[in-house]
Amino acid sequence: MPVYPTDLEKRFQTTDLVGQFIVCKSPEYVPEGWPVRRHGPWLLATHPVLPAAGIQAADGSNLGWLIGYPISKTGILTTSDTELALDPAGDDLFGSFEKLLYEFGGRFACVVFDGSDARAYLDPGGSLSAVYSPAHEIVCSTPPLIPYSKGCDDDRNLIDIMQIPERNSIYPFGLTPRRGVERIPPNFFLDLSSWETTRHWPADGLDTDDDVETSVGRIADVTKRQIAAVARDHELHMSLTAGRDSRLLLACSREHIEKVSLFTFCLDESAETDRRAAQLLTRRLGIGLSVLEFEEPSEDDLMLWLYRTGCCVGEKRGWRVVRTYRALDPARAELPGVCGEAGRLSYWHKWETESSDVNMEEFLGRVGVPITPEIMRRAQGWLDGLPVTNTLRILDMMLIELFLGGWAGLLPYADPVSTAFRVYPLCHRETLERLMRLPTPYRRSQSLTADVCKREWPELLTVPFNEPVGHKRLLAAAGKNVHRAKKALTRPGLFLRKIKNRLEH
Repeated sequence: MPVYPTDLEKRFQTTDLVGQFIVCKSPEYVPEGWPVRRHGPWLLATHPVLPAAGIQAADGSNLGWLIGYPISKTGILTTSDTELALDPAGDDLFGSFEKLLYEFGGRFACVVFDGSDARAYLDPGGSLSAVYSPAHEIVCSTPPLIPYSKGCDDDRNLIDIMQIPERNSIYPFGLTPRRGVERIPPNFFLDLSSWETTRHWPADGLDTDDDVETSVGRIADVTKRQIAAVARDHELHMSLTAGRDSRLLLACSREHIEKVSLFTFCLDESAETDRRAAQLLTRRLGIGLSVLEFEEPSEDDLMLWLYRTGCCVGEKRGWRVVRTYRALDPARAELPGVCGEAGRLSYWHKWETESSDVNMEEFLGRVGVPITPEIMRRAQGWLDGLPVTNTLRILDMMLIELFLGGWAGLLPYADPVSTAFRVYPLCHRETLERLMRLPTPYRRSQSLTADVCKREWPELLTVPFNEPVGHKRLLAAAGKNVHRAKKALTRPGLFLRKIKNRLEH
């Protein structure tokens, strides 16, 4: 059964929304105890654990706010007022601001003012997610911060279709479980006068860059800079699995490994490959690893998870590990491998090419989105507004703007107390752009992580990716051999031809 946000409103309070923010004009919308900043008629209120910094122009005037954990191009985690080289009297302050904004990585949102005009922006992956209500003139982290009123009630028909939390799914193309409450997608800004979103990136078709070596080097260097910025003042948590993304981050963390506490989960049979690979790899490297045993969450744990995300995301596995996660040290910052999906292409099908037809219904099914007339209307509008025509690039944009913006940006809100904060080191404009511009055959080969490991920490390649290890590997190999033998017995002519071909070559 789906959960309706109104049911959770009676159970929890906005003070439970740890690590969230609200931008509004009315003090009545500000949760009790949240510090407030003011710029003209606008107020910024943040939960006490969420940093907020002022943006100052070169002449010292106040231009707006940076919210969360932005990381500058010099590798500084910016949580105090910062000066940007902007001329407030210039002809295109917003355009100049966007160019500087692209130099920041990390997990953040920002609001910038130019006279009476104002805009809200997100980081490149939308990892500090935000929604808005024109009726209330509010921009905030999640729908529970927006009061219920006429036109802003639960969209019960849509909620029933989405079936969250019982299915893995996301609300696409700006939709949320609330009428009149929309999500800001990554790569769009929100105009706080018209309350319309406008795309600001990309400006072109993102042509392929064949210089793979340079791109791999830059991706590694930017990721290392992001990790170093957090490690400068914080101890770190990082997960380790059999997959590629966690291995890439570990390779880029080598210089700070003494500050890193690695962990993996012991949740179920499907996590066994991750656990065994992580244990084998850390033994070989001589570094520590914590294995988190699954702890059953209470009903209150599960409902609070949903309240903190506004019932906007279905993530059945993540939902169930909320209590398990609390075995971590809450004083450490966590660095997940989110955004690495853009380099792995696990969401591409083998038969898809640059000129394939875009089957929007089929792709939405890949990320658990049901098909309705309204969703398809919005999907077509999104597609018509894209500056790219390459089908594979369209899928890249969909990954970032639907999957990352509607999923990864919400999960840190779901469980904000197990760690000090979360930052995605791969969330950076240059990183995402270079990942998308890599040649298609290279991306299909999923070679990026191996190449980064060769460059930064070759020993990380001594354990295979996403394969059983130890006796499990032997059993899997034996199973394959049995399958081949059965196939040879049923098709002896084909078997003999293969043997002949090998002997000839």
